[in-house]
Formats: sequence, C-alpha cells, structure tokens
Amino acid sequence: MSFSQNEAQTIQALAAVAQVFFSLVVIALSFFTIRLTAATVKENMLLRRAETDPHVAVYCDVPEGQQIIDVVIKNLGRGPAYNVRCVFDTAEMTRLGKTLDEYPFFQHLEFLAPQAEIRAFVDVASSLLEKRTFTPVRVTVSYRSSDMRAITESFQLDPYVFEGIPVRDDHSLDKLIRAIDNNTKAVKAVADRIDKQAKKMTSQRTVSQIWLQLTRRR
Repeated sequence: MSFSQNEAQTIQALAAVAQVFFSLVVIALSFFTIRLTAATVKENMLLRRAETDPHVAVYCDVPEGQQIIDVVIKNLGRGPAYNVRCVFDTAEMTRLGKTLDEYPFFQHLEFLAPQAEIRAFVDVASSLLEKRTFTPVRVTVSYRSSDMRAITESFQLDPYVFEGIPVRDDHSLDKLIRAIDNNTKAVKAVADRIDKQAKKMTSQRTVSQIWLQLTRRR
C-alpha cells in the first residue's frame, strides 16, 4: 500500500500534532502531580504542627460541682507554650478586689505545659448572674511555640453564656466571701482608729515636751 506525497505530508502533520498534544498532556499531568505533592506536603506539615503546637485559650468556666465562675488560661495543644502574655481591653474587677490583669499569671508565664491550666476566681455564679457585676471583656493572648514561632489569638470573656443553665441556689460561698469582706473592713477600721490614736498621742507628747522646755527656760 503506497501513499501519495500529499497523504504522507498529512500523516506527518497529524503525527506532529499528536506529539505536541501528548507533550502538553504530559506537562499538565506533571504540573498537577507537582501541585498535588506540594499540597500533600503542606497538609502533612499542618498535621505535624497540630500534633506538636501549643494552643492557649482563655475562657470563663463553671467548675463541675462548684457554684463559682472562673477565668481559665489553658494550653489545649500538645506542645508547650512559651512567653505567654494576656492583654485585656478593660480592667474588670473580680470579687476578691483584684482586676484580671493584676494576676501575675495573666501578665506573663514563662512556660505553660500541654493541657496545663490556671484559674482565677471571678465571683459566685448565682450572685454574678443575678447582679451582672462583670462586663464581657476581650483578651488577646500571645505566646511562642517550641520552634519560637509567634502565635496570637483573641477571645471574648462572657460569663453570661451560663445564663439559663440551672445553678444550685447555694449562697454559702457567697456568705463566706461577704463575711471575709466584712471582717477585712472591720480590721481596717480598727487599724485606722489605732493609727489615729497613735498620732493623737504623739501630738500630745510633742506639745508636752515643748511646754516642759519652755517651763525650764523660765
């Protein structure tokens, strides 16, 4: 079977087109494979980070079996967190007379182990939810991972998310705290009275000494 010159040229042209098309398919498949490999590598890196990175969170919590509300700082991740710092956008007062940013562990923690947590007492749950003595506050947490990557996250502290949840009407802790507050005020009042009396006695002694000196001179 013989081909004419035109047919041979047509076959050669089709073969060239097919070769170019095949080359383009190979290039596209290679590009797709490279992209897929890069995505897989990135996903594996993210999974590896998720398994080893810290994840520090700050939130309100009602401990099981207790009728109080705490603010908790906890490392929920699997890796340690370093140089942990919390910045509150407002200074909210707790029942113990301290603002959250006055607690040293909110100001700076050199190290926070995986799953470790620290709690700060805010108020008795029934009292806080009834009197609404705490304004929701935003806190920004910054820390570093073990490979010194800087991580920053922000959380909203809102104890009123517990509204509607049944809370046992037990004011024993509230009464204890109120008694401590009253005793503290009573002690302070006595101390102020003693201080005033001491100043008065010192003043009287000074006047007596001046009078004696004047008498001796006469």
